[in-house]
Amino acid sequence: MPLMSMQIAHDLWTECGSTLEAALPEIRQMLCRELSVPMEFCHLTLVPVYGLPDQAQASADLRVLEKPERSLEQVRAAALKLQDMLSAAAQVRVAVRVTMMDPARYFALR
Repeated sequence: MPLMSMQIAHDLWTECGSTLEAALPEIRQMLCRELSVPMEFCHLTLVPVYGLPDQAQASADLRVLEKPERSLEQVRAAALKLQDMLSAAAQVRVAVRVTMMDPARYFALR
């Protein structure tokens, strides 16, 4: 169950927002393949933001449920691929943060 939210500085968004949006299907396929997750459980968002100029202009937060069969190395490899794909689409280096969530403490209301 990967959840990814990417924050892009508003000025950068005007330059690369459509390219990032077009990359989402391929990114979802990669995350689902690398983390062994059905597509319906993968949720990706892009959010243009206003922030301070000394902060990363593009960053992604990836949240993944912990599972015994999903190693930290596997998640790290997926995060590196995510960083490469997002950085290529944005034409800037994208910071990626990963949170491993405890399935016993996670729930979603739909």
